[in-house]
Amino acid sequence: MVDMPEIGDPLPWIMVPTTREPLLPLNGLAGHRVIIGVAGPEIDSASIVTALENAATMLGDLDAYWLVVTGALPDNPALPSIRNPRGRLLPDPDGTTRRALGVSEVFDGMVSLRANPGLRVTECAHHQGPKALQQAEHWLAQALTSPEQRHAGPEVDAPVLMIPDVIEAALRDRLIAAWSEDGHEETGYLRQDGDGSVIHVVNPARKRRSDHFLDEADALTALVHARIRHRVAPWVERATHFRIGFAERYRVACYEAETSGFFAPHRDFSDTSPHRHFAMTIALNDGFAGGGLRFPEFGSREYVLKPGQAIIYAGTLLHEVTPVTAGRRFALVNFLTNREGARSVADYQRDHGATPEHKTVG
Repeated sequence: MVDMPEIGDPLPWIMVPTTREPLLPLNGLAGHRVIIGVAGPEIDSASIVTALENAATMLGDLDAYWLVVTGALPDNPALPSIRNPRGRLLPDPDGTTRRALGVSEVFDGMVSLRANPGLRVTECAHHQGPKALQQAEHWLAQALTSPEQRHAGPEVDAPVLMIPDVIEAALRDRLIAAWSEDGHEETGYLRQDGDGSVIHVVNPARKRRSDHFLDEADALTALVHARIRHRVAPWVERATHFRIGFAERYRVACYEAETSGFFAPHRDFSDTSPHRHFAMTIALNDGFAGGGLRFPEFGSREYVLKPGQAIIYAGTLLHEVTPVTAGRRFALVNFLTNREGARSVADYQRDHGATPEHKTVG
């Protein structure tokens, strides 16, 4: 009997080498359905490549990935490159990836694991015999296309905190006016450079949003901060036992239908921003279409807030803003942390300067 993970086990957040890229983060596949095959030594790599290519259309149509772990590749492999963007061959000569997945050291045939968009195992199978790879292909198709499996599973509420009536109408109007009258700029995301510094990258393929940053000394900032201190911080501490002690510079963010404003799936808490324990979005208006906040690991639900309402969520959660298709979506956006997070920000500013280098891509 081969050892396999159990239903409900999470996939490990590990970096795995593939024949397509040096390292692929498994957690980067969250939000999609993932099938992982672990091939025994008798299944040759060329056959796996053919199987991956044959599955390209199905995987693309059903928003799924198929990763197949194999042993060491031949010294001079005559393997064609895998053109299927949804397929990966993972060489694993020392068994590191296999063991991390919870598959036993020695087995014959092929083990298949199916994971949901939250990267939790939902089904396992062991295919044996000389046609194990063909069985795995059939199992893959059945797992993705059968009526009971075609959908990713029941919708699950994301672990978010929603707080009504944080910012009143008059203050919301002043914040939108500040964006319109006092200037705004296209913003991107943070990426770590080779020297350890953080680069601000503007890439319209991943994000289209323009922000107005509130002046720290402005009276408007003081009003906003008072609302956060009295109407948000106590609820966060009550719900999460986390005491907020620091907030980044407040920004008024705007997603516009004119540019199909959106933000692709991402996580706020990372090596480049380890202080972003919680993200906060406060809706400033309504009357737009699209622009829902979605957490792909938990389903397809889009959170659309009422004006003045705040949503707070952990920076580790994968999230996205879907394209705005009509009007403008305004929000007050910020990141919340504690004193330890504030010290990490101060350390970065001491070593690299207060503002990340700004670079534009695309």
